[in-house]
Amino acid sequence: MHIRKVFIIIFWAGIFYHFWLWTRLPARVADHFGAGGYPNGWIGKDTHLLLMLGLNVFFFLFFYFMPKLTGKIPMQWVNIPNRSFWFQPEHRDELCRKLGKVTAEIGILLILFFDYIAYLTYQANLNVPVHLDHSHFISLLVLFFIGIGLWLVRFYRAFRKP
Repeated sequence: MHIRKVFIIIFWAGIFYHFWLWTRLPARVADHFGAGGYPNGWIGKDTHLLLMLGLNVFFFLFFYFMPKLTGKIPMQWVNIPNRSFWFQPEHRDELCRKLGKVTAEIGILLILFFDYIAYLTYQANLNVPVHLDHSHFISLLVLFFIGIGLWLVRFYRAFRKP
């Protein structure tokens, strides 16, 4: 399946997922946690939903439309390896295709990261007293940074000169 289609599916799944979580959250949600996993910031569950939906929508729109915009903005505003090569007219289509792929990949990574943070927040709010499991959060961060590292390698390899 094409990676951009996967990106669209994950985006919409995340939107429905946040509504599903929202129906199960208490009216007041711990959304920030300090040392030891205990909450130090609270918001209403509607505000929490809007925040999570806003992040998903922002990431989706930004990374979905970036490849199309790249062909229309000045070259100096785009920071990719071998920029002068990829911005030559004969390489523009390939540039947009490659950007579509790598931006969908990073968009998927970011949406999944924030969706899992929402899940950890949900789980923490079910505990009495409210408490975040740090081990899951640390594991998520490690996996996220590994994913970013792998994505950076793929990004630089995608834009080397053929």
